Amino acid sequence: MSISTTTPRVEREDIARRRDALARWLSAMLGDCSLDELRVIAVRVERMAKARAKYGPLDLATDKRDFVREAAEESIDRAFYLDAHYIRVQDEERAALHEAAGVELGKGEV
Repeated sequence: MSISTTTPRVEREDIARRRDALARWLSAMLGDCSLDELRVIAVRVERMAKARAKYGPLDLATDKRDFVREAAEESIDRAFYLDAHYIRVQDEERAALHEAAGVELGKGEV
């Protein structure tokens, strides 16, 4: 975590203390997680690392991004990708049915 040198020393120390306490709490909580829960958390942490590399450390007090707008745009993208995947799976299933039925694609419907 990067703490600005322009932040007063006492405030920097408080931020560092609060961060360390939260890190200890998270560590304790992770001990109760199943393997799959940890895998989900790991995906989130990896995504945060990518965002940190792109935008810098998250600081809600100074970050001017419109999180609701970004979430809406991401939701639109998510829906697009899910639809594309759904269509791909349907096409694969249809091809498998045709193959199983011995029907050539484009020469009849199952």
